[in-house]
Amino acid sequence: MWTANIIYETVLENLDFVPSEECIEVKFVCAEGLNDLSITSNLREFGKYFDPKNHVK
Repeated sequence: MWTANIIYETVLENLDFVPSEECIEVKFVCAEGLNDLSITSNLREFGKYFDPKNHVK
């Protein structure tokens, strides 16, 4: 089985999220913080490539 992640950079007007019924938790973590989460291997792999220097105003 193949899995693909498609990731878009977005600019948010605010951080007032309204979780849907399937939402368990919403939080922000740094790439290193992914190690402490129970996530899929493809998301863990994405964390290796994320560079916060590419997302500075």
